Amino acid sequence: MKKRVYKIKKFNFVFIIIILIIIGGCEVLQENRDSKDQSKVAEVILESMNKDGGFIGFNQEKKLNYYNTFYNRALLKKDIVEIDEVYKNYIKEDFNHKVDQELSRASILEFRYLSELVSKHQISLGEEEINRLISKLKDNRKDGLYWFSKEEGKEVEKVSTTLDALIIINNITGETPKIKKETRSSLFESIKESENKYKASLYTSYKKIIELQGTSLSSNERKEIEEFVSKKGDINFAKNPEEATLQTLYLSQLSDEIDFEGFNISDEVYKRINRFKTTDDGFNMYSESNYDPKLTYEINKYLGVELSSNLTEEIQYTEISPTLYTENNINSNIIQTYRAIKTLDLMGEKVPKETTNLIEEFSTKSDLSARDLYYLLESRKLLGLSIEDFNLPSSNESLDSNQSMFYNLSSYKLSKDKDLKADFSSMKNNDGGYGQETSTLYETYLIVDNIPQNKFTSEEKEGIIDFVMSRENEDGFGKGKPSLDKTYHAIKILEKMGYSDIEGKISKAKKLAKQFKNETGTYSEEKGGSENNLRATYYGELIEKIS
Repeated sequence: MKKRVYKIKKFNFVFIIIILIIIGGCEVLQENRDSKDQSKVAEVILESMNKDGGFIGFNQEKKLNYYNTFYNRALLKKDIVEIDEVYKNYIKEDFNHKVDQELSRASILEFRYLSELVSKHQISLGEEEINRLISKLKDNRKDGLYWFSKEEGKEVEKVSTTLDALIIINNITGETPKIKKETRSSLFESIKESENKYKASLYTSYKKIIELQGTSLSSNERKEIEEFVSKKGDINFAKNPEEATLQTLYLSQLSDEIDFEGFNISDEVYKRINRFKTTDDGFNMYSESNYDPKLTYEINKYLGVELSSNLTEEIQYTEISPTLYTENNINSNIIQTYRAIKTLDLMGEKVPKETTNLIEEFSTKSDLSARDLYYLLESRKLLGLSIEDFNLPSSNESLDSNQSMFYNLSSYKLSKDKDLKADFSSMKNNDGGYGQETSTLYETYLIVDNIPQNKFTSEEKEGIIDFVMSRENEDGFGKGKPSLDKTYHAIKILEKMGYSDIEGKISKAKKLAKQFKNETGTYSEEKGGSENNLRATYYGELIEKIS
């Protein structure tokens, strides 16, 4: 009996040793695999570096962009010129490729601008591909309208997507499907009942739909629109300057199209518009970006101004043929450069000297936005550059709430005698989070990350945790579907607020991150995606490195 027990014990001991060896080997393999992944990621990042040492993201080869092509040509008032056969073939191949993809609101918009080129340059497409696209559009038609929203009553998508679909069909077939009289009537009534912040754009799109039908506005429809325009569409209803500015542009367009007199806009609108001015003399809703062709075109048309030489040079910089254009923002910007620096730092990779030089160059600029300034300071800290002698520009009274938030954050980094919590008291909302209009994970994270933990009361911590948990879904965090950035922000907020089950949330976040990971070790913006994305890679790596 003793002999048998000894044999069993001996066998168990040997078995345990073997298991430990296997586990150890797996760990070594995992370490090697992680090391290889990190090496690939670093390689992708460094290959995407611009000549100036900065970054704008991955996949920077000059791809034809239909949206930019359409509006850049409109900005320059370019006549139609013959397109090179190489690009004609590219457009045909791209069309065939896009037809095989699932239709969405974004892809419909791409097809619209692509079809404009097809129509104007008489590019021949395959009949089979054309029929497949039209069939797909018809499959998404509801009550005579083309739209893709799962939410009933979403007039914004009903009107805009229907307009886009009609333009596409007209451009590639020369014919426009007819909309029934009762469909037209119910659509117009639904616009009348929609929110004010959408009405101007909806009426503009509706008028174009009617024109495509070969008819014009009825007297009752014209009267309704004139009445709406005469009240200036209640443009001052919106606290959000983006909504108010777009509303103004569409109102202006409506007043031109229906020859309505007596329409003028207050000085306040000019102030709002100028908030979106970019350094290249264009306009964009986002401070870290260069000009947006559509918004710049609409604003310049509204203001009646000509292109500046700066903007003309910028447009030419994006040109890849006499009439075709690539993506905008091919110049480095601070926030993407910061993300590249941080991602390389997480991997223990050396940041190129050119990148450090660019950050030093950025540091000498006096026209930085408050947001750029914040990420410039973060970049300097990562690179071991001093911020002690870095001067904060004088505050600009015209800063909107978003810019003001970043200005206060930068000010706090440069001068620790500020009471940051008091500065952001106005952004504290009833749901426990922080934000200008409503609470967001991003704004809550930025503020919570910079305020010492002991500054929050127990009640405030509970409120912040409750807000964060209200954004949790099955896979991670985010309103609707989970995303890497929102999940990372949520985890870091919970961690700082002393959430009890933080390990469980971190484990869940790491599982989510794996679903966004590519073969190269980088990350996509969508689950199971294949495109490398610098922003997604930045947040994916941050999640992976949470201990």
